[in-house]
Amino acid sequence: MSNQKEPTPEEVVAQIRQKSAEDAAVADRILEWWGRFFAPKCNPESIRLEFRRAPIGFHPINITSDGKLYLQMPNIRDMMRSKEDFPEFKSGLDEIGFEKNPDFPWIRLGSLANDGGLSKFLKLMEWLIERLRKF
Repeated sequence: MSNQKEPTPEEVVAQIRQKSAEDAAVADRILEWWGRFFAPKCNPESIRLEFRRAPIGFHPINITSDGKLYLQMPNIRDMMRSKEDFPEFKSGLDEIGFEKNPDFPWIRLGSLANDGGLSKFLKLMEWLIERLRKF
């Protein structure tokens, strides 16, 4: 059994900051905003944002220490009540500029810092949360 302490979100953001202050600033803003919806769980390489009102382990978002934000599409798809909402969600990700990956679309954190990208992302995630609140 390992006695290694789980890192804090701040420690993971500090790793991001070593590579890019802009990426770290976006990560900080996401963590601040998501505090009311998600509980962060960490490992040395990422912050996993677990939805507070879902079954244990449901986490739609990962912020990695290499400055990327990944979405867990299988988790999101499984938890959506209305499967008709899923194509609309994917379309919103495309508009923001997420790399197309069927299970784990991702975007560099710094890409969200420009042209209202972070605002668009947070609005899309609020839309998603409204659909997931029906647990």
